[in-house]
Amino acid sequence: MGPYTIAVSYASEQRYYVKRFVDYFIKKKIKIYYDRNEQAQMLGTLLHEKLQEIYTEDTLYRVIFLSKDYVNKPITKMESEYILADNVYEKSKLYVFKFDNSTLPGLNRNFVYSTLSEFPEPEDYAELIYCSIKKKR
Repeated sequence: MGPYTIAVSYASEQRYYVKRFVDYFIKKKIKIYYDRNEQAQMLGTLLHEKLQEIYTEDTLYRVIFLSKDYVNKPITKMESEYILADNVYEKSKLYVFKFDNSTLPGLNRNFVYSTLSEFPEPEDYAELIYCSIKKKR
């Protein structure tokens, strides 16, 4: 497995929430892929190849922050395709957080997800994920 314990996939409109989620893991010294912290490593790469590597080979757990914005963007759509394809083989390594009632093509409709109304504070959702991955290790 590569350098990340967790990778987040989100639309920039939800960065305000995701950044606080990411900061929780940074404080816990958990290696997390967050695009804003990894811009230098992306220079000179083919974006689609690098993202596929990050979301499949280089990461143990993935968190999709789903929203109407997420579903409509080409980059997040590509990221989710990589994540969902890999999740077929790697069960229980995907977490989905919903900001609204958007659906993600390819995601099993019986998938258990968390919502903004359950976790209005990003740190509380991060704590849930942290506890979950600690149990799985």
